[in-house]
Amino acid sequence: MELIKSDDRENPICPHCEKELHQIVAKQFDKGWFKVTEKYVYYCPYCKKILGIGQSAWA
Repeated sequence: MELIKSDDRENPICPHCEKELHQIVAKQFDKGWFKVTEKYVYYCPYCKKILGIGQSAWA
């Protein structure tokens, strides 16, 4: 049974403005010297509302 499926024919819908998303915008925030992690906010390019926040640690 396949739990994760990749389908390039479908695009997600913004939960706020309900437009089909062909791209999602990511903006880095909390920049600074000696930061161990990079934090990003992901938002809809149409309504600019936040879809999620994430971070990545330096490898």
